[in-house]
Amino acid sequence: LKDKDKVATMVNDARQESDVKSKLDTIKQVLDEMKFQLAPHKRGNEDKGYKFKDVSEEMEKIKDNIQELQNLGANKHAKAFKLEIDDLEQEMNNMMEIIEIWVEVQKKWIYLEAIFVGSEDIRQKLVKQTQEFDENDRKFKTLMTSVFKKPSIRFQCREKDRKFELKKFLTNFEAAEKSLTEHLDSKKNEFSRFYFLTEQDLLQILGSADPLETLNPHLIKIYTNCKQLL
Repeated sequence: LKDKDKVATMVNDARQESDVKSKLDTIKQVLDEMKFQLAPHKRGNEDKGYKFKDVSEEMEKIKDNIQELQNLGANKHAKAFKLEIDDLEQEMNNMMEIIEIWVEVQKKWIYLEAIFVGSEDIRQKLVKQTQEFDENDRKFKTLMTSVFKKPSIRFQCREKDRKFELKKFLTNFEAAEKSLTEHLDSKKNEFSRFYFLTEQDLLQILGSADPLETLNPHLIKIYTNCKQLL
């Protein structure tokens, strides 16, 4: 009877370990099959490269799998897979961080591209910053084209120095954003009522061939009860 109990315990342990391995394999398969969803980025009718669609579903899926891994790791039958579970959890946390940085970089790129590429006034006034942005713009579009061609999230996040590359983009775009803000603030200091306008409104006015015509739609924000300059 004692031997029978031992055999039954061994069989149960083996079954439980097999279940852990099966769940682990399922998580790895889910990760392998996850893909970034991309769409063309357009300004007007002009294609400006590729951008991510909403990544919230993919992020949620990674979070769910991290939770599943943590549950597996707490299972006493998962000891044989502890190193694999730990490595996979670390990889998924790294994926989350990379995607979060990537989305922030994309937001700044979309905002700055419309200004540094789309505004001739800014290109003339911030020549050095425009040249630097043009270089980063080219590199970022090349990166996003490579993702479009191979959208595997796991593959892209595993690429060598990916996090470093994205953090560098973020630093460069933040520097461009700072220069732009300083330029706009100097214009606001010259005419304090420009503080009532959004950055986009002010950029539109400064970059217009006919500032008076561009100013009129925003005049009510600058002067109460004044809708048009003659």
